[in-house]
Amino acid sequence: MPDIFKPTSQIRVPVTARIITRDGKRIARFKDATGRWQEGEVRPNGRITAESRKYYTRIEYMDGTKRRVALSADAEASRQMAADLQKKAHHQAAGQVVAHKRTLWCDFRKKYETEVLTGKAVRTRQMLGTVFNDVEAVVKPSRLCDLDAAAISGLQAVWRTRCEESSIRTYSSHLSGALKWAVRIRLLASVPSIDKPTRNQARGSKKLPMKGRPITEQEFATMLTKVGGVVGTKAKACWDCYLRGLWLSGLRLGESLQLYWDRIDRLHVDLSQPRPMLRIHRELEKGNSDRLLPIAPEFAEFLLAVPAAERTGRVFKLRGLRRSAMPLAEWVSDIVSRVGRKAKVVVHIHPTKGTVKHATAHDLRRSFGERWARKVMPQVLMELMRHESMDTTLRYYVGVNAQATADVLWAVHAAEAKKKAAKPSEERGGAKSKPTSKRAKKGKRLLR
Repeated sequence: MPDIFKPTSQIRVPVTARIITRDGKRIARFKDATGRWQEGEVRPNGRITAESRKYYTRIEYMDGTKRRVALSADAEASRQMAADLQKKAHHQAAGQVVAHKRTLWCDFRKKYETEVLTGKAVRTRQMLGTVFNDVEAVVKPSRLCDLDAAAISGLQAVWRTRCEESSIRTYSSHLSGALKWAVRIRLLASVPSIDKPTRNQARGSKKLPMKGRPITEQEFATMLTKVGGVVGTKAKACWDCYLRGLWLSGLRLGESLQLYWDRIDRLHVDLSQPRPMLRIHRELEKGNSDRLLPIAPEFAEFLLAVPAAERTGRVFKLRGLRRSAMPLAEWVSDIVSRVGRKAKVVVHIHPTKGTVKHATAHDLRRSFGERWARKVMPQVLMELMRHESMDTTLRYYVGVNAQATADVLWAVHAAEAKKKAAKPSEERGGAKSKPTSKRAKKGKRLLR
């Protein structure tokens, strides 16, 4: 039988209350709304603790939630009401559990993709598709209830063999959100326990550094020399142009492949403004908003150098052999990674696994951000990098280059030391030949 109780709350001392002293404590006696006498100790803040007139109970439901329910002022009647409510909740749970066990995994996936994912961003839909495909390949659930805590733990173990901890955390969060939605529409009894990795934290943690690093100009020049060995001599020119475009623009990989000259429904170059701009459609932009953004002057010069007759279609027209089944973004990412691997530009070594990560397209964006972080204020850099939040700009690009900061500090220190060393010599030289004022010269003539 569920417990019943009378909740208490702090109220002001009524004006009509009688204040008495009992055992050294101040007690207020007053009549409540029903005319019953009540009393309570007066606290230092001038309030008293009053007890509710009615009894309450907490009913636990099948999804683990508890709700407080008001009963009656009579204790015996309240106990009976609480027992009836709990019994009713158990009967409902039993019927729903049977219904939940009938929900097929394929029906859940189809319903979720139709009713929820259609309103999400393209990147979110792709990520959920990856998660659901992994669930079907590893867990192989026939019913939705087969996806319990043990099955999810095994899925995370498979992810750990090929993903970083931050990626596992992201996948787990998306899967948890989908299962919570299933509970809300009563396709699932409860959300299974999902452990989210905390050892390396998620990428959004304030203390986690970049997965890669900004590459230097020398490393970028080395990468350009290796392009022909990866894509061949015929396609070398267009891939050189693409890598230079990433280096000068700071575009994300997906943005660069969707950049057009003449399609206003896509991410495109807007030359109608006094300065060249980028106009980004909300569905193609990570911040999910239509924006007109400035571009770096060096990238503007790069674009204006293209002859007017060639400013049609995609800005970056890439050539090369690509398997028809491979998505464009995946193919381009693989080519740039192979160039970085051939140039032996290492940007990250896993601290425990020892796996080596070579330069990718996103490391060119990091280099762009680091170069401009030294030239402009954080607010300008945030707009230039198209970050949705200033926190991202401050976390990854402002104040993170310790070596550059150390160089500035030592340069200032050397300049101050040089100035101090020059002062004593100036003072000694001044003592030998003091300038004589006009008044001193006049005094000397009068003495003569």
